[in-house]
Amino acid sequence: MLVMNKRQSAFVKQSADAYGKDTYYRFVKDIRYNWRKLLMLTSVALISKIKPLQKNGDHRLLIIDDTVEPKRGKQIEGSCKSIYSNKEHRCVNGINIVSLNYTDTHSTFQLDFSLRLNDSRRREVADFTSILHHKSNAHKRRIEGLNGKNIMALDMVKRAVNQGVEADYLLVDSWYAKPDFIGHAGEL
Repeated sequence: MLVMNKRQSAFVKQSADAYGKDTYYRFVKDIRYNWRKLLMLTSVALISKIKPLQKNGDHRLLIIDDTVEPKRGKQIEGSCKSIYSNKEHRCVNGINIVSLNYTDTHSTFQLDFSLRLNDSRRREVADFTSILHHKSNAHKRRIEGLNGKNIMALDMVKRAVNQGVEADYLLVDSWYAKPDFIGHAGEL
């Protein structure tokens, strides 16, 4: 599913060896799994497979991007009604996503992502995280969502570098182009 970029429902229909869709839904909802690590390790493995195909002149880039993804529904965790979307040029009910991608001349892989929780959601997170065990992945991700986007982005780059991802450049939006952020990113 990850390589083919298909929804799990299409994957289940096309594969005779696939589990039932309920099995996938239960797997995805389970808070014990570290999805970030699975994504990173899978992407790093794929990058290592294509590395011999890269030419010497090809630039390898890490790209930090933040975007607002509109969401509809009553209870969308992490969503907020007052997030400004540059795509729609208005405030929307959505989720603020910070992501780290790797690209060379021919391919692109998502390495990491994080949901930035709006300040208005802080009390809800405090209530929700008190239910979860403090060592669980779900608890850690919700606490991380309270950090600023700069901290999230630097942590993502640090994790990628620690996993052995090599890049020539780090591309960021102008919003991140602050001396403090550039100084910390240069140290990584």
